[in-house]
Amino acid sequence: ALGSQLELGWMRDQITGHTVDGRWDALMREALRDDLDWQQRDLSIAILHVGDMSLSVDEKIALWSSEHEVLLDRWIRMRAELRARLPGDFTMYSVAVREIMDIAQTSFERVGPLKRKTGSA
Repeated sequence: ALGSQLELGWMRDQITGHTVDGRWDALMREALRDDLDWQQRDLSIAILHVGDMSLSVDEKIALWSSEHEVLLDRWIRMRAELRARLPGDFTMYSVAVREIMDIAQTSFERVGPLKRKTGSA
């Protein structure tokens, strides 16, 4: 539901479909997809901690959306600009994924201390 609201699948498709020119472009495309997946995961975890257990997922997303309206509006404008400039490039996609990361980090800050599983021990 969250991925649909933010159109993260569309963003992932743009990154995946971007033509690569060599090894470094291929690595960049893979890194951007991985980063986007991690940010979606972090957002999902944060949203599950919004409100209390009696709220449905849709209610949690609605509450989360109202609390992050400014960031979500900025993402919507950025996404519209990306759409207007298709095909994009890896610089644009990198900035867009960074925007999603900002939203995810802010989401974690608002719900309090959560244990985030990372790749490091």
